[in-house]
Amino acid sequence: MEIDLDFWRQAWAEGRTAFDQPRPNDLLVEHLPTLGLAPGSRVLVPLCGRSVDLDHLLAVGHEVVGTELSEIAVDSFFATRGLEPHVQQVGERRVYEAPGITIYQGDHFELTPRDVEGVAAVYDRASLVALPETLRDRYAEHLRSVLPAPVPMLVITFEYDEGSFEGPPLSVPVEEVERLFGATHDVEVLERVDLAARGGSSRLVEAGVRGVEEVATALRPRGT
Repeated sequence: MEIDLDFWRQAWAEGRTAFDQPRPNDLLVEHLPTLGLAPGSRVLVPLCGRSVDLDHLLAVGHEVVGTELSEIAVDSFFATRGLEPHVQQVGERRVYEAPGITIYQGDHFELTPRDVEGVAAVYDRASLVALPETLRDRYAEHLRSVLPAPVPMLVITFEYDEGSFEGPPLSVPVEEVERLFGATHDVEVLERVDLAARGGSSRLVEAGVRGVEEVATALRPRGT
């Protein structure tokens, strides 16, 4: 199975959105404060979908800058919250703006330095685990190219035996996070959660994948 832009467009069109969660991610809620962000900081959320994690970031006083391929996902995010965003077409992308949040709908790799001016942190729960290995280096390099300087990141990934599940979500070991970002960031594992022991909804657990861990990692710019 090839995981590409068409894969995700089709997933949204067909309602295959088991990755949607009913409440903000526990690891986000627990560990976002470790980044030490000032109130009102701009947080970049790549491949944000219609995640309720965005609601948590807004609720704790931050501003959200999201990217999302699917127009269905972005329209749904605003509609289900009763928001009427200002929408404008900019090239191949649509830009949705509402108080505290801007979402760029289109190809994430078209994000520009101007789009992320003032961004103080990155929250990645849905990007690395959605990208095949062939795109991860491009993803990391693109972040480095659009951000004026390294910023702290909270990265949430899954680790499991890749032979037992085709994905997505894909298994992204901490060693892979270190390989991608270790040149510019110190990488610290904050918490590992055994998904089966925790219970709750998870496509991986429901598929019978054993030994699945959800891993929260803090990436802090070197020298800070």
